[in-house]
Amino acid sequence: MDGFAAVLASIWDLDEIALSAADIMGAQANLKAGTEITEAEFWDSHSLDEQRMYSIFCLIYGSNPREHSDLLNQIGMPVEESTRCQYEYQTLYKNWGRVLEAYLND
Repeated sequence: MDGFAAVLASIWDLDEIALSAADIMGAQANLKAGTEITEAEFWDSHSLDEQRMYSIFCLIYGSNPREHSDLLNQIGMPVEESTRCQYEYQTLYKNWGRVLEAYLND
């Protein structure tokens, strides 16, 4: 669902909200730093907080690389990974567009 939310945020020009959510996940990960990850956390329906944070940053970057070029430095993403973010965003955008097409064209 993070991917869906990131795509909607980019479409509705609410990138800052998605990035704020990613920052919160990063803060949660920092609070948990040094504590042992339990097996139960791997069974959760969500990825680990830090993974979710990087995924959202990646998708928002991929939605508009020119506008969000600062994200590469902000999260330390290697430039080689940036094309993957663009591909992942475009894939999610197209797939969700197909699912929601009937609702968006009314």
